[in-house]
Amino acid sequence: MYRCSFANARLSNIGLKKEIDIQSSVWFWSKLTNIRCSGLRMVVGHCEECTFWSVILDDTVMAGFRFVKSVILGCQFTDTALSNLRLKKCEMSHLKLSNVMLTDVVFDRCIFKELDLEHITFEKVKFKNCYFDKLPETIPEGCKFKHCMEIPE
Repeated sequence: MYRCSFANARLSNIGLKKEIDIQSSVWFWSKLTNIRCSGLRMVVGHCEECTFWSVILDDTVMAGFRFVKSVILGCQFTDTALSNLRLKKCEMSHLKLSNVMLTDVVFDRCIFKELDLEHITFEKVKFKNCYFDKLPETIPEGCKFKHCMEIPE
């Protein structure tokens, strides 16, 4: 798919496998639920005020995406490369990342709750003015934290 725009899209209970290439997509006010993707390649896109619930990405490449005021809830990313991403005012909750490479990713004023991180590689990853249910005790190599804090109880 190339140069696709979606507004108020509702996608659910979909499985996409191998050789799916999505380029230059724009998503506004969309909800994606119970989606499972393997071998997906997504390059250049914008998601604004979208909700991703129970999305599973396996062996996926995502590059050049912008997420604004979006919610990523109960999702799992495995064996995935995420690069050149910008997330602004997004909320990530109950997110599981396993064998994920994050390269040149900026989180700006995002909220993180109940993250499960396993074998994550960070390269040029920045967290600015973000809130965490629990800040890491040590800053992982390849990350920078600026004005981040724990969510007040």
